[in-house]
Amino acid sequence: MTTVKITDEMDFLFIGNNSIFQTMTHNDILQCVRIALNEEDCFDEDKMEINNHKVCGKAVDLIIKTAQARNAIG
Repeated sequence: MTTVKITDEMDFLFIGNNSIFQTMTHNDILQCVRIALNEEDCFDEDKMEINNHKVCGKAVDLIIKTAQARNAIG
């Protein structure tokens, strides 16, 4: 278990298990989040802001699919 102090400089915090971290680097996970952030449907035109719920869902989905493709998760 690792303890991390959350600061204002952090954009997000990813909590995962060994199965994910054994096949994905921190940069791999960051890339998944960046891809999700750039998805058009994650931006709410009416509110002119990013829909964090959609971004998180898409990022988690991409992380799990990537880990599965690398045989990390059954």
